[in-house]
Amino acid sequence: LPIDEIKVKKDYSKISDLEPAKKQWLIDTAEKVYTINKDEIIPSDIILAINSGETGWGSSRFWKEGSNNLFNFQSFDDKEESIAAKESKAKIKKFKTQEDSIIQFLDWVQTKPSYEGVRKEIKLYNEGKGSKENIIKAIAKTGFAEDKDWSDKITSILNKRIDGKHKKELQKLTENLFKDTDDTKN
Repeated sequence: LPIDEIKVKKDYSKISDLEPAKKQWLIDTAEKVYTINKDEIIPSDIILAINSGETGWGSSRFWKEGSNNLFNFQSFDDKEESIAAKESKAKIKKFKTQEDSIIQFLDWVQTKPSYEGVRKEIKLYNEGKGSKENIIKAIAKTGFAEDKDWSDKITSILNKRIDGKHKKELQKLTENLFKDTDDTKN
């Protein structure tokens, strides 16, 4: 097998827990992501890794100033509510709710022409022929982030935290969230 296809199972249990406020932010955000993305348009843990990186686990200035923008989407419309960056002309779009930012991201994944490569990677992943890392790389290729190391950073968050250290807690959350809907079906 080529190196990139060999799955190396790492033990991330030795990584320290997130500080309590950041861990609570992760759990609260995960609940919103799992609920809105229940059809797994894109694997939810990828969304959580992006959200965690973009908001600094809920500690970024934009987040604290009420952007409700889990992805740091920029605003290019002067009529749109936004928060100005301090050291550039960039403006970060403000959303009424966090859920609205998730909905926008999912809409982009499904419809935006520049996300065609992302859709291709999601399809390959769903067929067992791709990887979450390849989906993240495809998102980076859309111009999603200016940081050339963005995909490596998001992949690291995914592997070490979302699919690593906090995987069991997040799995338990999804089981509890969807247990109620499963119970109502019976």
